[in-house]
Amino acid sequence: MRRPLRTRIYALCAVFALAGGWVAGCGGGGGSAGGDTPPAETDPAQNVAESLADPDRAEQGVWQMLALLGIGVYTPDGQQVLAGSEQSEEDFWLYDFEVPMLAAMAGGAAAPFDAYAEVVQAHGYTGTAEELQSVYRAVYAAHPDHPFVKLLAATGLDFDDAPRLTPLQQWLLLLDTFVPPNGQAASRRGGRSVAQTGCGGTIIGGNLVSFWGLAGSETTLVLSGYQAYLAIHGAVLAQAATARIEASTTEIHEGHDGPGDTVTYSVTVEADYVPDATFDVGCGVLTDVAWKPLQGGLWNALVSWDVPVVFDEHATMIGQDGVTDADGKAELQLQAVAEEAGGNGTYVEEVGAVGAWVDVKPALQAAGITSPQLLAFVPPRIYAGTAPVVVSWHESCDAFVLRYEWRTDQSGGGYASWVEVDGEVEVKIDLDDPAHPVSGQADLPLTGAGQFLSADGTGCSWTIDGTDRVTVAGAVQPGTGDSPPTAALTVSHEQTGQVSSEEGCGAWLPLSFSASVTLPLRDGERLEDVSLGTTGSYTVELACQPEF
Repeated sequence: MRRPLRTRIYALCAVFALAGGWVAGCGGGGGSAGGDTPPAETDPAQNVAESLADPDRAEQGVWQMLALLGIGVYTPDGQQVLAGSEQSEEDFWLYDFEVPMLAAMAGGAAAPFDAYAEVVQAHGYTGTAEELQSVYRAVYAAHPDHPFVKLLAATGLDFDDAPRLTPLQQWLLLLDTFVPPNGQAASRRGGRSVAQTGCGGTIIGGNLVSFWGLAGSETTLVLSGYQAYLAIHGAVLAQAATARIEASTTEIHEGHDGPGDTVTYSVTVEADYVPDATFDVGCGVLTDVAWKPLQGGLWNALVSWDVPVVFDEHATMIGQDGVTDADGKAELQLQAVAEEAGGNGTYVEEVGAVGAWVDVKPALQAAGITSPQLLAFVPPRIYAGTAPVVVSWHESCDAFVLRYEWRTDQSGGGYASWVEVDGEVEVKIDLDDPAHPVSGQADLPLTGAGQFLSADGTGCSWTIDGTDRVTVAGAVQPGTGDSPPTAALTVSHEQTGQVSSEEGCGAWLPLSFSASVTLPLRDGERLEDVSLGTTGSYTVELACQPEF
């Protein structure tokens, strides 16, 4: 079976790139738009990682990766496409139709390490996810210059933190953990010999070195050669089914007159990786697998949803699919609840990221892949990712504090005086009344002083001690979206007091005035007032600050 010209070019590019050479038309460098300028010399592992990270070059990056690790690639009938470290049919190699699958895995959603640990535990590992992570950390720290370790590091995988693994990184770890390096006869590890798969001696390799197996040499995990190959092909098969999650909106808000906004999460599971319309696997580990091309949406994949707490508290589920339909889609619908504050209160928002996991095994069975040997090694679930949505609401608030600062200064003709007021008024909001009227009153301390100097230098001074009765009335208009409620207020002032002076001089005229004040009910909101030639300010201090 002949492979497409593009496949042959990618394989050739991979060999030359990792040998330090360059082929016009291979691309991947920082040269001309046509890719005909040789790239600057870099570390091979870094070259591979950069290609894998670029969706336009990911497939080329897979060929480079396979060449770096010494993994051969063959057609389903045994024709060599890329020579690797394999020396016979007993060794590990890949089919060429799996290369696009690996390229898709490079761009797949990264999943928590715990999800990968479940796969390893299903194959016999008895430790915890934390213990498994420690094994990898120790093994790879002991071999920092090994090509496999450098490749993992170049892709950004770090075992010191809580790693998240792309599907391709998971596949690489499975390879390193379960598949013996080529040169070790698969039959020595028990189970069926891969040599019994009818390739007719065409799997001859290229006398290269196998650069994997570090973790396998340090663990007690043992799979027969045949089982190990099925495990690694099963992982490719499962991860080739891509799953993604999307949200219909970026924000939902609780409703002011009933239920609030709705968001629909959609998971799409699909596969489109077969280069030819049909093919028969004539040799290798998959010869006895009922193999069918998978293209488009995958029906019957099981979907489980991870819904964060913020949605449990501020939304209700109005629809949920647990299985993908004929187009490979499943949906989850959430609707924000009715807001207790009715728009009156402090605006609060929190990001909720709904995630989804997909079990593709039922979909593969429905698509005609029924081999129990292969399906036994399909991972239990793949990660579709998360879709963040902002959930917002107004925190119920039945009061606020209005801080008032006022001062007036007068001078001229030997006369100078000042008077000031500084204090707080607690303002109540009637939440039971649909108009949300407000009311508040407080007697604020009023102080002042003055003096008079005549032309001959004589004079007198005085002090002022009084009260400014501040009365607040008005109403609150509910906020919308991320806008806070707005208070439209009338603030009235009635000043009283007395003047004290030993010299019996001095005078002060008490003031009575009102001011119209419109303020957003946002903590720290400030409004300057310069009425009647005075300087004053009103500052909102919320009495209902929510707990974040």
